[in-house]
Amino acid sequence: MPEIGNILPSGNEMEVVVRITQAETTPLGLDPRGMLKSGYLQLEGKLRLADPRENPESPGYQRFSTYRKELAIDLLKENGIMVGLAVFDKDYCGSNIPLYYLQVSRRVKEPSRWYGLLLEATSQPQEFRRVGFCRTEEYPLRDWFAHVAEEMITIV
Repeated sequence: MPEIGNILPSGNEMEVVVRITQAETTPLGLDPRGMLKSGYLQLEGKLRLADPRENPESPGYQRFSTYRKELAIDLLKENGIMVGLAVFDKDYCGSNIPLYYLQVSRRVKEPSRWYGLLLEATSQPQEFRRVGFCRTEEYPLRDWFAHVAEEMITIV
């Protein structure tokens, strides 16, 4: 049975809000669709500084209760208030490197509902590494990225 959002003409319609300007990959082996040795993605999009990742061992830590404990899923926070979920690629390791949200797509009718990547800066200017993905949940937010200027970044 289809979800009601898929029946409505534009209920779940998403729009991509990043523009890829350049991409390059180097395959690890002979299969051009196989594993990668290296690569980068240069794009234009909106980037915001994220709240730091919390240590799951700290006394006030709250996890996103819908998911299994084995998954590295944290609460996505804005000034300490839960607004969504963050799914990290690796377990917490105590890094002090600042995190950033990159808005990748959003709902057309509800721009406060967005999906994006969690990035951390590398040592190079405007260069980032993916550390996970994130999305907002059922929380009435303004458009987080409305007053953020687009910038050109590279993801390695």
